[in-house]
Amino acid sequence: MVKPQIDEFNAWAERDGWSTRADGALDFRSPKLRECLAVWTHAAAGNPLPTRADLTPRAMKTFLSNVIIWDVLGGETANRYRLRVMGGQPQRIWGGKAGDFIDEVVPEPFRTRWHRLAQLSLDLRAPLRCHGIVQFANRTYFQSETFQAPLGGEGGVPDAILFVHIVEPKAYLPTAQAATDVPLRQAGGSGP
Repeated sequence: MVKPQIDEFNAWAERDGWSTRADGALDFRSPKLRECLAVWTHAAAGNPLPTRADLTPRAMKTFLSNVIIWDVLGGETANRYRLRVMGGQPQRIWGGKAGDFIDEVVPEPFRTRWHRLAQLSLDLRAPLRCHGIVQFANRTYFQSETFQAPLGGEGGVPDAILFVHIVEPKAYLPTAQAATDVPLRQAGGSGP
């Protein structure tokens, strides 16, 4: 899936100096993320979006420690996002706890970047693959690959976003361009 919104997001991210890129092709390198895509697709079962209830912990057991779920709360001018679930792997990288509002705990420029990425997922109403170098909290020695997709609420309107985040130590990269193209380890145990 190549959509203008993805190209627009990637152009904006490059102008902003952010290494993360969105990719609608869903060609995940991580086996956990390939499994996540299969679980999400199966949970949708012919509906446009699966709900949170469709994605049980049992269904997500192979990647549960990598899960992040944000509630989507419609505001008068923009959505707000509240952290609902944070697995152990992303917790070690970003911190945060259930109930935190992203706009209250994430500093700029990351807040704007994360909000734009979340909005892209909501606009597309489809899964995305994102990849890049972690820049949060000066942890640029990590690379990441992420599955993200909206979850449906009442009437099929997205009320949450599922992120499954794989973070690996970055291999030596001879050029900055190669940074987003380094394969993640294929072994099951990932993260710091």
